[in-house]
Amino acid sequence: MKIKRVIHKKIPASQKALGIAYNDAELDPKHKLGTIEIEIRQTPLNILDVEIHEFIHMHYPEIPEASVRQMGTRLAKFLWKLKYRKQ
Repeated sequence: MKIKRVIHKKIPASQKALGIAYNDAELDPKHKLGTIEIEIRQTPLNILDVEIHEFIHMHYPEIPEASVRQMGTRLAKFLWKLKYRKQ
């Protein structure tokens, strides 16, 4: 799935999510297919983790949540140690 846009915003608490990847047309009531939304009320490291996490969901929807969580966190920590920061 091609990522059309990444939006950093406050996600309502009722969603119980730090990020959302809209990668399924059947589950996309607002025509947001290809969009990733990231909760902005997090630390920079957590935002990086969620960005990677949602990227994995977007491109590999068949990977189980536990594996996505583990891969996202490991990659985020690795990039953080390399001094990757959002400019």
